[in-house]
Amino acid sequence: MEDVTVYVVNYNRKFLSLQYVDPVTGKRKTKSSKTTNRRKAALAAVEWQTELRNGLYRSPSKQSWAEFKERYEREYMQPRLKPGSHDSIYSTFSMVDQLMGPQRLRQVTSQWVTQFQLKLADAGRQPATIAKHLRNLRTAMNWAKTQKFISEVPTIKEPKKGKHAKQMKGRPITEEEFERMLDAAGQVVSIRAPAWQRFMKGLWWSGLRLSEAIDLTWDQWADGIRVQVSADGYVFLLISPEDEKGGKDRIYPVAPEFAEMLLDVPAEERSGFVFDLPQKTGTRPGRRETGKKLSRMGEAATIKVDESSRGEKKHVKYASAHDLRRAFGFRWSRRIFPAELMELMRHDDISTTMKFYVGQQAELTAKKLYEALAREEGIKQSLSSGGESQHNTSHNTSSTRIRSA
Repeated sequence: MEDVTVYVVNYNRKFLSLQYVDPVTGKRKTKSSKTTNRRKAALAAVEWQTELRNGLYRSPSKQSWAEFKERYEREYMQPRLKPGSHDSIYSTFSMVDQLMGPQRLRQVTSQWVTQFQLKLADAGRQPATIAKHLRNLRTAMNWAKTQKFISEVPTIKEPKKGKHAKQMKGRPITEEEFERMLDAAGQVVSIRAPAWQRFMKGLWWSGLRLSEAIDLTWDQWADGIRVQVSADGYVFLLISPEDEKGGKDRIYPVAPEFAEMLLDVPAEERSGFVFDLPQKTGTRPGRRETGKKLSRMGEAATIKVDESSRGEKKHVKYASAHDLRRAFGFRWSRRIFPAELMELMRHDDISTTMKFYVGQQAELTAKKLYEALAREEGIKQSLSSGGESQHNTSHNTSSTRIRSA
């Protein structure tokens, strides 16, 4: 804290006091000089001031927001976080710059965070998106405190989820919609459409997350998620802790349709990445770029999966890669039990899996109601038909008797 100045203060106590103003909090910091001699107290003040100014960290009051972001990326994000998490943090920092534009790290206070949250809501961001930005910001501020850039972490509370909040931000798309999305690939990637269509089919049949499908490889010793084919012809996914959302080393079965798709690849061609994603530049696209292309295909196919209001404007969300995963979960939720789907989807929490079963019981009950009504109507119709038949037979017999007489 090179801008700190320590003063000698007389509070009429046993000893003279030493005091300075903390540049981060604005609070006065005081301690005893252990002497009644003003000259000795002044020397103690100089000594303490020198210690403060030559501390292990530079003054937070002078650290710019841009410098903090750079250090956070270099010293925390790159060595500790998976690449997939970087985009989320960059998105948060972008929103901070756009809505708040802080110049100094010290500006990020509890009141500042409250204003940031309100501006996110005014900009039409959904509660889940706001919560994500606040989580990212809290993690950054916690790291700032461990590095002694700030003396205390501002209060950051995530918005409470409403009782009637949507379970999903998108929805499972239908098979007909998926076919339209495949057809729309040519409008987005032109002559590269066949490779991208194969990639989409892989997402549709596997239920893989986008980053998992991009990294999926045949090579057993490579980084990422690997395909393993057993001697009996069963296909499994080997996922290391670094690439598993749950952070554990695991092996998973795959759905039969996806297994068939993988086994159709000749053995001599099973090397490198499972899905080829050609680019004009010749480089392999990352998760963000791949996701944008798939979303453009969903828009080109006019597959609307959600709609929300952002201020006075309505925001339409079109089918994306995650909606293909949702469709996979929805299909299999009608075939297997929740615990089995949890393993197939590689969820870390059963509550996430149960979202795919929401409404199914109501649907089954509705089906039974209609079936019961149909049976009742059938019985009535049968009885009615039988009564009319019996009446006609009696009438015909009487007529015959009359004519015979």
